[in-house]
Amino acid sequence: MEWAAPEYIWMLGGLPVVVGLFVWAQRKRREAYAHGWISEDMRPMLRWRRNVQAAIVTVAVALLVLGLARPRMGGAEREVEQRGLDLVIALDLSRSMQAEDVAPTRFDRARSELHSVFDQLAGDRVALVVFAGTGLLQAPLTTDYAALRSLLDAADPLSMPTPGSNLEGALQAATTALDARDISTDPNAPPRAQAMLILSDGEFHDGEVEAARAQAQSNDIALYTAGLGTKEGARVPIYNENGTRTDWLREDNGSIVTSRLNASALRALPTGPGRYYELGPATGSLSAFVDDLRGLERSLIGVERFEAYYEGFWILLALALGLLLGDAVWDPARPAFATNPTTT
Repeated sequence: MEWAAPEYIWMLGGLPVVVGLFVWAQRKRREAYAHGWISEDMRPMLRWRRNVQAAIVTVAVALLVLGLARPRMGGAEREVEQRGLDLVIALDLSRSMQAEDVAPTRFDRARSELHSVFDQLAGDRVALVVFAGTGLLQAPLTTDYAALRSLLDAADPLSMPTPGSNLEGALQAATTALDARDISTDPNAPPRAQAMLILSDGEFHDGEVEAARAQAQSNDIALYTAGLGTKEGARVPIYNENGTRTDWLREDNGSIVTSRLNASALRALPTGPGRYYELGPATGSLSAFVDDLRGLERSLIGVERFEAYYEGFWILLALALGLLLGDAVWDPARPAFATNPTTT
């Protein structure tokens, strides 16, 4: 037997206080007896019953303390299977993601939605890829969602070295992350189930879409996409290093660029059970993606072994409760307190 919360056992040191209170109460009763409030023939019986009551309450308090310390017995070994999947999140950091047709910007909306996704994940490994003119692996597969949030908050479209929306580069970075499986613990471990979520406004070249989809299928990646923007589109601001808007993105001829959501490209990308989600100005969220992700079959990661104990605290608490209820029903003060009849 062992104790799950042994720090409560020190409270047994309070038992002498309980006993002392009963002793003090007994002395007060003896003083009352001296005034003749209780007949001589009832005093021994009443004293005995008070002593029994003190013992009952003292034992009940001791049982309550021991119950709080949670005695456990058994210690049988059990096994629980751990299952999970590997998820790569690819976030578009091209200049067009700074358009404000989805408030506050397409990029900020995507980041906010990803924070919500991280809050709902448990046990799945996640890698973070950012891409513009090239794809960059920001975080390898990890279950440290706090670190992922920090890297996501640090992401900035202005930090990307090359403009554009290189979808092929994003897939290459994602494949690299998924291939970096740690085989040091178990070289024969099967690969995990794999999924990928691309958040973008979809301004890709047609050839890139087909190549990316084929690459995802060849690697058994369930590919999901989330589109940010509107069909009407918006101008793309240009900021200086201080974060102040200085101009709008322009064509070579000087006309202002209007960036629009290319939903058709994003709808053509999903593979397997994957599908497309649209994040508009006032509609859409990635909660549906989280629900779909939960429906995917997880791969066996490993087996966790732990000691299973039989909790015995409830027995002690039940005994203490029984004693206290019995004490409440059995009232030592029931005997008649009539003393000598009054003479007139």
